[in-house]
Amino acid sequence: MRVGLFGGAFDPPHTGHLIVADGVREALALDRVLFLPYARGPHRSAPPAAPAADRLAMLRLVLSGTEGLDIEVRELDRGGASYTIDTLRELQTGASEEEKVWLIMGSDQLRTLTSWREWEEVLSRARIAFVERPGAPAELPSGVPVERVDRVGLPRLEISSTDIRERVRVGRTIRYLVPEAVAAYIEEHGLYR
Repeated sequence: MRVGLFGGAFDPPHTGHLIVADGVREALALDRVLFLPYARGPHRSAPPAAPAADRLAMLRLVLSGTEGLDIEVRELDRGGASYTIDTLRELQTGASEEEKVWLIMGSDQLRTLTSWREWEEVLSRARIAFVERPGAPAELPSGVPVERVDRVGLPRLEISSTDIRERVRVGRTIRYLVPEAVAAYIEEHGLYR
């Protein structure tokens, strides 16, 4: 089994997230990609703008019926700051030795990897699959073994959850930036206003 773990706030989930998840799944021949929404990111001072229940509901709408993409809720259930090492330890308890895991991230996150809690153990348990993000050229931090990192070339889209929230706040369209079901959910629940 080859599994990709794609963590983030998904506040809201957008088209770029789907392109990255499915593109990495295809490029690395992964059996599945699990979206891991967190309760609170350890490197973020503010909590996500939308409550966990809404972020999870939007992910469920987006991923319903998609082959190879699913949701893992343990970080939301745990609450508090989410540390990748804790999630890897939990997921890999009793896992088969043949299971291979990739952490999916953008080049902006890759540059901060050595600031993560127990990052060396993270790299012993999982490989990194990264895609370049606009404005964040790929830089492998000192000490990170290049043989544990896979660059996946995908179209570079300038879509961010921060921009989407701002567009909603000021009344601009988010059409094509998020799946229709997410746009409808945001409107119906009055999120990001």
